[in-house]
Order: sequence, then C-alpha cells, then structure tokens
Amino acid sequence: MIKQKINLVVDWLLSMRKRLSEALKTVGNMCSQKVQHLYNFIETSEITKLVRKFVGIEKKPKKTIKKKATAKKKTTASKK
Repeated sequence: MIKQKINLVVDWLLSMRKRLSEALKTVGNMCSQKVQHLYNFIETSEITKLVRKFVGIEKKPKKTIKKKATAKKKTTASKK
C-alpha cells in the first residue's frame, strides 16, 4: 500500500518535471524570437536613424573598400 502511494507520487513528480521542462523550452524559444524581432525593429526603425543624425553617429558600412595595390617603381641611374 505504501509502496503504491510512493510510486504514484514519483510518477506525478516525473510528469511535472517533464511538463516544466517543455514549458521552459517553449518560453525560451518565444523569448529568443521576441528579442530577434526587437533587434530587427530597432535596426530598421526611423527612430534609430533620427537618433544617429542627432548624435552624429555614422553607421559603419557593411562592405569594405578594397585598396588597390600599387607597384613601386625602381629608379635606376643610367650611366652616360
């Protein structure tokens, strides 16, 4: 009788642990999606552009400009 009650309590605790882990995983995914949406909104919003103009912060270009390689010319003195 006592063993059956203990088994019932253990089964209940295991089911609660499973439910809580699933809920935690769902909440974690939802929060990460909300953060991504917030970052995208901040990046594309007009408010950010206005603040950058007001503060004077320039947005860094994503593409880097390649420098052209210049070859050094050797000067040789010619004998006359």
